[in-house]
Amino acid sequence: MSFFDEKEPINLLACDGGGIRGVSELVILHELMKAIQEKGEFARMPKPCDYFHIIGGTSTGGLVAIMLGRLEMSTEEAIAAYDGFASDIFSKRRPSLVEKYKAKQLEATVQRLVRDQGKGILMRDGRPRNSKGRAFVCTMPEQKHRQTVRLRAYEAAGDKYPNVLIYEAARATTAATTYFRPMSIRDEDGREERFVDAALGMNNPISICLEEAAELFGPQRMLGCIVSLGTGSRQVEMRPYGSGSIRYLWRTIKVVKEIGTDSEKDHEKIRAHFADYDNTYFRFNVDGGAQGIELSDWQKIGELKERTRAYLQTPDVKKSIDDLADVLVHHRTHGLTLNQGRGINKNMTIPAQPRFIRRGRSSNTFTGRDNILRRLDECFEPRAPGNTSRREFQLRGMSRAKLGMCTAALMRGIRFHIIWIDATDKVTIEQSFHHIATSYFGTEGDTQPVEKVLNWLKETAEEWLLVFDNAPDSGLFRYRPDGDIGNFLYTTRHQNLQPRLQPQFIQDVEEMEIQEAAQLLIASAQVPSNIEANRKVVDDIVKELGLLPLAIDQAGAYIHMAPCQLDKYLDVFNKQKQDLLKDPQFTGGDEARHIAVYATFNISFKAIKTSSEKRGDLTKARHAEVALMLLRLLCFYHNEGLLFVVFLYAAKERHKLDRNTYFPVKAGDVDLNELVEITEQDISPEFPDGQAWVNIGWIESVKLLEEFSLIKFNASNGYSSMHVLVHDWARSCMEDEEKREWALAARCLLMDSISLGTDRLSAHWHKLIMPHLQVVMKYANIPHADLGLESEYQIRMARALRQSHKFKHANTALQQALDYRKKYFGIDDLHTFDVMRHLARLYEDQGLFAEAESMLLELIDRRRLQIRDKMWTAALETNSTDATREVEMPAFYSEKLLDNAALNTDTKQLLIVLMKMDSRQAAEKVMVDLLKWTSEKFGEDNSKTRFWQDTLDQFRRGLDVRDTEDSTLRVERAREEVKVKSEQYGPFEPQTLGAERQLAKALELDGAFQEADDRLTYIIEYCELIYGKHSLQHIDAIFAMAKSLNQQMRPYEADEILVTVLDRYGTLLGQQHPKTLEARYEIGFNRFLRSDYTGAIEAMKECYDRRKEVLGSDHWLTKMTGVHLAHFQHMDKMVPPWNRDSLKEIAVENTLKNMGDLAPEWMKQWKPGMCLENAVSISPNSFNFSILCRTRRGDHAGSGCPG
Repeated sequence: MSFFDEKEPINLLACDGGGIRGVSELVILHELMKAIQEKGEFARMPKPCDYFHIIGGTSTGGLVAIMLGRLEMSTEEAIAAYDGFASDIFSKRRPSLVEKYKAKQLEATVQRLVRDQGKGILMRDGRPRNSKGRAFVCTMPEQKHRQTVRLRAYEAAGDKYPNVLIYEAARATTAATTYFRPMSIRDEDGREERFVDAALGMNNPISICLEEAAELFGPQRMLGCIVSLGTGSRQVEMRPYGSGSIRYLWRTIKVVKEIGTDSEKDHEKIRAHFADYDNTYFRFNVDGGAQGIELSDWQKIGELKERTRAYLQTPDVKKSIDDLADVLVHHRTHGLTLNQGRGINKNMTIPAQPRFIRRGRSSNTFTGRDNILRRLDECFEPRAPGNTSRREFQLRGMSRAKLGMCTAALMRGIRFHIIWIDATDKVTIEQSFHHIATSYFGTEGDTQPVEKVLNWLKETAEEWLLVFDNAPDSGLFRYRPDGDIGNFLYTTRHQNLQPRLQPQFIQDVEEMEIQEAAQLLIASAQVPSNIEANRKVVDDIVKELGLLPLAIDQAGAYIHMAPCQLDKYLDVFNKQKQDLLKDPQFTGGDEARHIAVYATFNISFKAIKTSSEKRGDLTKARHAEVALMLLRLLCFYHNEGLLFVVFLYAAKERHKLDRNTYFPVKAGDVDLNELVEITEQDISPEFPDGQAWVNIGWIESVKLLEEFSLIKFNASNGYSSMHVLVHDWARSCMEDEEKREWALAARCLLMDSISLGTDRLSAHWHKLIMPHLQVVMKYANIPHADLGLESEYQIRMARALRQSHKFKHANTALQQALDYRKKYFGIDDLHTFDVMRHLARLYEDQGLFAEAESMLLELIDRRRLQIRDKMWTAALETNSTDATREVEMPAFYSEKLLDNAALNTDTKQLLIVLMKMDSRQAAEKVMVDLLKWTSEKFGEDNSKTRFWQDTLDQFRRGLDVRDTEDSTLRVERAREEVKVKSEQYGPFEPQTLGAERQLAKALELDGAFQEADDRLTYIIEYCELIYGKHSLQHIDAIFAMAKSLNQQMRPYEADEILVTVLDRYGTLLGQQHPKTLEARYEIGFNRFLRSDYTGAIEAMKECYDRRKEVLGSDHWLTKMTGVHLAHFQHMDKMVPPWNRDSLKEIAVENTLKNMGDLAPEWMKQWKPGMCLENAVSISPNSFNFSILCRTRRGDHAGSGCPG
C-alpha cells in the first residue's frame, strides 16, 4: 500500500471497457511500470497503485481497476490472472441470446482471485484517506440507461452501496448485455436493483475519474496527470442493404452498439481541454488493435498482446511512455487544480507554486543573533497540551525588505504554518487576503476573503503564525481572528504600534552585514578567526551558501566533524550541489531555494556514513552506524518530542512479549532489534522492574547527529527536535522501497511503545505520543505482513486515538483489527471477541447506540455458541450418553451460561446500552436473566440478588434505577469500593478515579454536597494533571461539578462552566452526541434557576428538537425534555415577577454562603428583595476554581431542584 502527502499532485488512471481486449491495457501499463523502474533506478518493479491515486474502469476496464487498485496487484500478476479469466469464462459458450456465458463462472473466478490475494472481500477497503490506488468501477441500472452508478473501494458522500462485495462489483461492471445476465445488488437500505455494464454511454470513464478525484481529495488539490487506456480501435462499417434484411438489422444493431461504446469522443473532448498543458493528459489506444477481435475472442489474446507490443515500439508512443514515467516518478504538475481539470478557464489558471500557508524559510540576508532568536524562542516556545492562548511579538526598526526576508529565518524551529500579509496599507492587506482565499479555497469571486481566512484560522487545530509585514501603526484589529488564540508577528518601522505590546515582546533589529554570517561559520566550524587566509575563504563559503543560516550551521558542523580543510569545503559542496541540480525534484519551488541546505545535509550524511565504515575505532564506527539508523527512523515521527521514550517503551513491551524472537524489527537487511534490547537486572532503585534497556549507545549516536546539526537533543529530559527541512530531506533521500522498509520499522516500534494498559502512566504516554502517531499515519501507515500482529497494532493505535478523542480514526483502526482477526483467528475466536467488545464500547462512547447494540448482540450470541460447544465437548470426554448430554446441556438463551465471566460482562454492557436507547422491553428481559442467574448462583437472600430484584421493580414502575438502594447503604458501598480499588491499583490510577466518581454521585444523592464537591474537585485536578485540560475526562469532571452546583441551587457558579462544557463536547463529540445534548439540557435548567425564562426556553427547545431527531419522540429523555419545556413555557406566561425574583434570590443566597469574599461585587451588594434584572453570571476566570470548590460554607439551606 502506498501513501501520499497533502502536497503531492494527483494522478488518475481511466480504463475503457472492451471485453477480452482489456488485456491490451495491462500490457501498456506493464511497459509503463518497466519505464518507471528504469527511470527511478528501483530494485523492484513498482505497481500501478504506487503511482495512481485513483483507478477507475468500465466493464473489463473495471475488472482491471479492481485488480490493480482494490487488490493492489502488479501488472505481471494481473496479466497472468487475465489470461486465466479468458479461458475459464469464455471457453464455454451457451446457446442463448440473453446470456451467452455463465455468470456463475465469472463470479467463481473473481471470488477465487479475491481469496488468493487476501485483501478482504468487501469492495470498501477501509484504507486511510492518504492511500494511493483507490479504485472504482462504473455500472448502470438495468432500467435506467442514462444513469451511471459508481461502486467504490473508498468512502464517498451519498454512496448507497457501502457494503458491496468485490465479486459483486466485478460482476456488475462486466455484465455486458447478451453476454452475462444482469447482477442484482442491494443498497444500504436493503433495496435490490439489477445492474448491467456501463459500456453504452460511459465506456471511457475519464470524466468520472476527474469528478471522483475532486470529491475525494478536494477541488483545489493539484492535478499531476490523467492517463486514459483504450482496448484498441477498429473501423466500423455498415454492410449495404440487401436480401438478408434480418442480417442487415443485426449488423445495424452491432454498429449502433459500437458507436455507443466508442471511447474516442470522450478522449477528444479531454484532449482539447488539456491541449496547452504538455504531459498532463496521456491516451494510449492501439490503432486497429481490436480489428477482427470480438469481446469474447479469448483465443486471440496472444495476437492482441503482440499488436499492443508492436504499438508500444512506435517512436511517438515510446516517447509518451517515457514522458509519463518522468511525470509519475518526479511528481510533476502544471499547477492545475482538479477543479480546473474538470473545466479549464485558462485566464484563471495559477502556475505551480507553494500553498499559501508556508513553512518558514531561511533568509538570504539574515543569520540570526542569539539574543533575538532566544527571545523569539521564549515567546513562541512549544505549548503545553491544550494551551492555545494568543502570543504576539514585534520586530522593529529594520527596512521593510530585509525585515520581511529575515522573519521566517528567525522561526528556525519551523513549528508553524506561516501566513504572510503585506500590511503596507489597507489595499495591500485586502489583496493579500484575497490572494490567500483564491489560491487556497478556490473562491475567485468571494466577496468576503478576509472572513474566509480568519474563520479558517479560528477553526483549524494546526499551529499557525500570522505575519503582518511592514505593519502600520494602527488598524490591524479587524484582520485578526477573534478569541485568545494564535501566534502573531509584526514587522514595522513605527515606534508605537497598535496593538501595544509589553516591552519584553518588542525587539529592535538593526541592519546585518556579511561579517555576522562569517562569524556564525567560524564558530560552528571552530576554526581560528585571526588568520587572514581564513577570512577570505569564510567569506566565499557564506556567499556561496546564500547567507542561509541553516546551511552555514551545517557546513560548519561538517568542517569540524569530518574533519575537512576550510579551503576544500567549497569543492565538496559544489560537487554535491551539482548532483542535486541534476535531480528533477529540485527544478523549482521551495526546493530550489533550499538546494544549498539539502546539499549540506547530504555532505553531513556521507561523512557519518564514512565514519561508520571505518573499523579503526569500532566504538565510533558503531555510534555512526546507529546514528544513521536513528536518522532513517526518526524522520517518520514528529520532528519534536520524547523520541527517546518511544524506544525505551518499545523495548520493554517487546521484551515482555518476546517479540524480538518472533517478529524481529528489520529494514531491508538492517537488523534493528539491537535498538530495543532489554537485559534482566536485579531489582533496585535504578531498575525497579528488574529490566535495563541496552540502548547500544543511543545517546552517543544522537549526540553525533547533533554535532552535525541534524538534530537537537536534551539528554536531561530526552526531548529531541529536528528541523523540518532535515525531517523532509531524510525521507526524500531514500528510494521508494527503502523508504517503505524504514517506514514499516518505525511504525512497528511506535506501535510497540503504545501500552494496552489503562494505568495513569499509559494514559499520559498516549497523550504525548499522539503527534508521532499522526505523522506515522501520514507517512508510514504500512501494515505488517503478519495479520495477527497487525491486528494487535491496530488495537494499540485505536487505544491511543480513542484516548485523544479521534473517534473516527479509532473506528477505522478497530474495524481493521476485527477484519484481520476474523481472517487470522476465525470469527468465533476469543481474540476476535475482544475486538468486538472494544468496538462496541467505542460505539457507545460516540453515542452510536444502535451500532453498539448490534455488535454486542452478535458477540453475546457467538459467546453462547462457543460456551455450549465447549460444554458439549467436555461431556463427550466423560463418555456420557446422548440422552444425558441433552438433559444436562443448557438452552442457548439459558441464564446458566452467565457463569462465564466474559458473557456476564458483555450482557451487563448490553443492558447499559439498551437503557440508553430506552429499549425497555429488551432491557427488562436482560434484567430478568441477570436476576435469575444471581438468584440461582448466590441465593435469594444475597445482596446481589436483592439489588437486581430492586432494580427490576423500580424499572417496571418507571422510576430511576439509580434509586434502588438506601442512600446511606449506597454511600457505604461506594466508600468500600474506593478503598478496594485504591489498595488494588493505587490511589492515583483511573480505576480508583472511577470509584471516586461513583462515591461523589452517591454523596450527592444522599445530600452530602460538601463532601461530594470535595471529591469532585479532587477528580477535576487529577484529570487535568493526567489527561489535560481539554481532555474528555476533564470535561466530564467539570460537567459533574456543574450539575452538582445546579442541584444545590447555585446556578451562577455553574453558568460559565456549562457554556465551556457545551463548547468542548460539541467540538470533541459533535452536536448530536448525548453528552452534548445533556449539556444543553443543563444550560436550560441553569437559566431557569436564574429566572431567565427566555434563555431557559431557548436552550430547552434546542435540546428537545435535537433529542427528538437523534433519540426519537418516544425516548424517555425526549419526553422528559418536552415536559420541562412545556413547564418553562407555562411559567413564563403565568408566574408573576415577584415570584421569579424569589427563585433568583434563593440562588444568590446559596452562592453567597458558599463563595463569601470570592463572590462578584454585584452579588456582595445585593440585599434580600432587591431586583436582579441586570445581574450577570460569574466568569470562572474571575476566581480560582479550585479555591471555589474548597470554600463551601453554610448548611445548604434552600438548595435543591424545584418541580
